[in-house]
Amino acid sequence: MTYAGQFVALCDVSLEISPGERVAVIGRSGAGKSTMLRLFNRLLQPTAGRLELDGQCITHAQGRQLRMVRRRVGMVFQQFNLVSRLSVLDNVLVGTLAQRKGLSIVPTIWRQFSREERDWAMACLREVEIEHLAAKRATELSGGQQQRVAIARLLAQRADVILADEPIASLDPRSAEQVMNILRMINETHGVAVITNLHQVDVATRFAHRIVGLREGRMIMDTTSDRLCDELLEKLYGDQLEEAQHPSGTDARARGVIELQRNMNDARLPQALV
Repeated sequence: MTYAGQFVALCDVSLEISPGERVAVIGRSGAGKSTMLRLFNRLLQPTAGRLELDGQCITHAQGRQLRMVRRRVGMVFQQFNLVSRLSVLDNVLVGTLAQRKGLSIVPTIWRQFSREERDWAMACLREVEIEHLAAKRATELSGGQQQRVAIARLLAQRADVILADEPIASLDPRSAEQVMNILRMINETHGVAVITNLHQVDVATRFAHRIVGLREGRMIMDTTSDRLCDELLEKLYGDQLEEAQHPSGTDARARGVIELQRNMNDARLPQALV
């Protein structure tokens, strides 16, 4: 991926992510982590190479095919991307529009959602444990609660793959712990592949089965969390290794951040391959 024909954000990156995988992408700021995630659901189009979803080329997807990609490969952003004037429930109901044929904003404007859609949206809110906030406006929620609404919206969308772009970067330690727990729960309960960019190495190794490392736009590491060693980290971070291992103000977030709460239902979502 090259920006403005000059800056090479990604070069010779090649990987395959399977159904149910939990992957953390790590590396220095500017390494290309966010660019890579945005390519996966075609928020960006690569300037060279090939993207496939379940073996189908989506490199130049447009129209209906591109909408299918965006439905199946959903994204959680650092800044939540909720509609501030809508209630929590209505924000989650927006996710159900991905299942409808065609593209229309009328249901959102007039709140024309079926009973089944509303029941499903409430079930998604229960999964992330904020159904009691359904009637509140998104702006009334804390950052951690807003991030959970964004995740519930993806559940309502029935996304096969969740991309999380620095999902805890702007959260306090407690909220960060809750969000990472929920992402892990969704992966383990529903078999949905979760790929997330993280700055904290310790959080990445606790969360993910697989660690992918980028530096200056190149993939220099693709390993399992139990094989991640100081030598690989030194190669990845160089003189920024200490900050990556012990980021300022995030020690509490990194310690024991993954304590999975197993109190969700048995619903299953479909799987996919990126």
